[in-house]
Amino acid sequence: MPEDELPVTKSLRDWKGGDAEGAGRVITSLYSDLHRVASQLLSSERTEHTLQPTALINELCLRLAGTNLPE
Repeated sequence: MPEDELPVTKSLRDWKGGDAEGAGRVITSLYSDLHRVASQLLSSERTEHTLQPTALINELCLRLAGTNLPE
């Protein structure tokens, strides 16, 4: 691992290399940022929508779990 490589970058490399737990480490390390972004995105939606930031992140996780990283 290069000295200046962030832990999330290493987790992405591990995931791409076949480490099934790499995706979990990526989500764990980025969760607070993902939640903040999801909150911002959903704040511009109509007021009666029911989707919450956590549900949006859960959907992302489910989709990532069934996807391989692109080359």
